[in-house]
Amino acid sequence: MEVVPFTVREECEGEYEVPGRKIWSDDVLLAKLVPIASKVIAADGRVDVVGWLGSHALLFQGEAVLGPKSATIVTHRPGRASTARIVRNIEVDGWYWFEARVRRPVFIDEALFLDLLTDVSNYEF
Repeated sequence: MEVVPFTVREECEGEYEVPGRKIWSDDVLLAKLVPIASKVIAADGRVDVVGWLGSHALLFQGEAVLGPKSATIVTHRPGRASTARIVRNIEVDGWYWFEARVRRPVFIDEALFLDLLTDVSNYEF
């Protein structure tokens, strides 16, 4: 893995530089880990895995947005406040991939990360 700088532009944070990664196999670039934002809805950050075949968004779920098992937002209706869940099935802080068809978060372990990397690069591990 090669560390490379990326510039991130966020409305609240402005423009700043952060390290990303390039993932190589021999002399072939398989994918990049591209930092996208430190503030996203219902997450503490986003990094995309980008390869020549596509990309996957990885979201960091931490205590700042989670509470015990799900993120909540407070909505105000006339006369009362209520909460609505944004993210369900979060068991531990960490990086998650949201499976698009069923819209559920999947904790990213080594096996899933290699599957996502294979999906964007067509490289078999």
